Amino acid sequence: MKRPFSTPTGLSRRAFLVRSGAALSGAALVGPLLPSCAPAAADLSHIQGQLLGPNAAAGHLLRDPSKIPAPTRTINTDVLIIGGGVAGLSARRWLHRHGLTDTLLVELDGHAGGNAAAGHNPTSAYPWGAHYLPVPDVRNRELLDFLQETGTLSGYAPSGLPIYNDYHLCAAPDERLSIRGHWQDGLVPAVGISADEQAQTARFFQLIERLKTAVGSDGRDAFRIPLDASSATKPIGSSTRFPSPTTSRKKATRPRRCAGT
Repeated sequence: MKRPFSTPTGLSRRAFLVRSGAALSGAALVGPLLPSCAPAAADLSHIQGQLLGPNAAAGHLLRDPSKIPAPTRTINTDVLIIGGGVAGLSARRWLHRHGLTDTLLVELDGHAGGNAAAGHNPTSAYPWGAHYLPVPDVRNRELLDFLQETGTLSGYAPSGLPIYNDYHLCAAPDERLSIRGHWQDGLVPAVGISADEQAQTARFFQLIERLKTAVGSDGRDAFRIPLDASSATKPIGSSTRFPSPTTSRKKATRPRRCAGT
């Protein structure tokens, strides 16, 4: 069993992260940060930071339409797309690929991207949000074609498997969970839980493994991305299309500690 994380000053991991985060965000600190790192009166003005999100200043203009500048021109378009997030950008790309190029995409913020916005520094580009994509199913040709357009996929091996650009790949995160004063590897509770809870967790993951390979009577996977490629029928050998929460609770596959609200 691993010992709980602590700093030389005796701070717990939680306290260390909270205080460090406060310093990075430029928040006012009450008392010293870390006695061994900086004096209480240290100047933190050189640490720049900001909270990113929707353009609140522009959005608040809608509360008082009289403050919105008068339009200076009229634009006619076949398709108006409101919002430049992933959905809006995908819609515009699809329309252009199918010959409908007279489109106008409007975005409240000063740049497109939404939750997938990015930034740049002298070293490289970096993501601000939802940029990470699991390696896709080889049958998802639309997504693979898009990845090839962007340079993420450089070609195909003789076996037919995609070859990815190493620069675009990242390792799966090594996640840990703080539970009952201890840090454990992985996000599934394994410290201080009863044998019954361990058995319930095992049954839950066995169910997930079955569903991952479940096939409907129409020959399609029960669960597949994109969703419209999934089976429209219930899985072979199953009495229901999807296990309901009630069914899961009756089978005791949702320990309270793991259940969602």
